[in-house]
Amino acid sequence: MFIISGIYRILLSSFFILILVSIPSDLLWDRNNYLYYAGNADNIIQSYGSKLELLFNDYIFLEINRLLSYFLTPDDVVTAFLISFLLIYYFLISKFSINFLTFTIGILLTVLITPLLHLEVVAIRQALATILVILSLVYLKDKRLILIVFILSSLIHSSFYLLTLLFFVDAFVLSNFDKKLKFFLNFIIILIISLSYLFVANYLGFRQAELYASYDGSVSGGTFLLVLFLYLYLYFSYGNVNFKYLYNFVLQGFLLFLIFYISANASVSARFLESIFPAFILLLINKFRRIELGVIFFIILAYGYVWFNGGQYIIFEVSPMQVNHVLGTLL
Repeated sequence: MFIISGIYRILLSSFFILILVSIPSDLLWDRNNYLYYAGNADNIIQSYGSKLELLFNDYIFLEINRLLSYFLTPDDVVTAFLISFLLIYYFLISKFSINFLTFTIGILLTVLITPLLHLEVVAIRQALATILVILSLVYLKDKRLILIVFILSSLIHSSFYLLTLLFFVDAFVLSNFDKKLKFFLNFIIILIISLSYLFVANYLGFRQAELYASYDGSVSGGTFLLVLFLYLYLYFSYGNVNFKYLYNFVLQGFLLFLIFYISANASVSARFLESIFPAFILLLINKFRRIELGVIFFIILAYGYVWFNGGQYIIFEVSPMQVNHVLGTLL
């Protein structure tokens, strides 16, 4: 039975990896920029006026691109990033799932949840930073080492500077506070950050600050209500926590989304949400009670509705008609 389950997990993972990797690059939103990074990383690094500016604009990611460009074509570099993320994430889904059913649900949710789908095939830089952080939250016990990983991830994707700050506050400053007081203090801190985030980001030279402000993500009042529901589920109903740092990361991330959505910019909050959903899926499939079944059903209804209304086309930069035509010929 163990062997059959293992084969099933490998086959299902391979199937979805093959599908996601096979989507033509010229259909996908922002893929041309990643191909440009892969082929011109050295020129991009030299274009920044100062080392400080470079540090706030994905320096490690550019260096990885520069290194890989000696061995791989730009297309192969992007494919390598994509496969690396998917392999590690699907492995974690297998690790956290308690049976083959929760594993299957976890894999399907990675495609159904449109912010997560966007992270997997479009926001590749953010995906790499996210998976690095999740690995540290799962496997490292020393919060100082986890903090170092957060800092390194910030040099892959600059949005993690804020998540690094929040982890530091939660794990070092507020670690001895009870749950209710920690929630209140986190709320106040995130609210203050949300009111000044774009100003500070522009001042420090974050290249993506204005892009995030105009990001046309799949975010709406429905997304806000869904995340609020998921936050309440985690806070009140999740029960015993096996991965404390991962759990706190998701709680903080959902709270960040909710506060940013109301007080700052819904588009910015949507980008942060993409880094939180992968960790949430791991927590969700690590239990299999009636409450989890209800949460899964609610997520399927919510994002099934998004798919029914064409929300999946957020990952493409061409029209739905063109996407259907090209993918139809491939299939």
